[in-house]
Amino acid sequence: MKLLEANPYRNCDFGDKRLTNRAVLIAEALKVKYGEPLSQIFQSASDLKRGYEFFCNPKTTFEKLTQPSFKQTSLEIYGIPIVLDLLGNKLKNP
Repeated sequence: MKLLEANPYRNCDFGDKRLTNRAVLIAEALKVKYGEPLSQIFQSASDLKRGYEFFCNPKTTFEKLTQPSFKQTSLEIYGIPIVLDLLGNKLKNP
């Protein structure tokens, strides 16, 4: 399960390295305080503001944010002969 320890957001491609770095920082903060309000996750008002700006940026689309996690999940399940979907259906893994 080493893949789960890696931060998949390092592989986001927003076309701006600063946005990728911000995604990594946000993911690390969320991992430590998962389920908390953003105002408690970030250490300063400045970090909170940068977090909101990140999510409002048109370059940080849902697709770009989720693609690394989808890739990581597919790597994790590769080689498992049967995978269950959310409805409990058995799917054969190629």
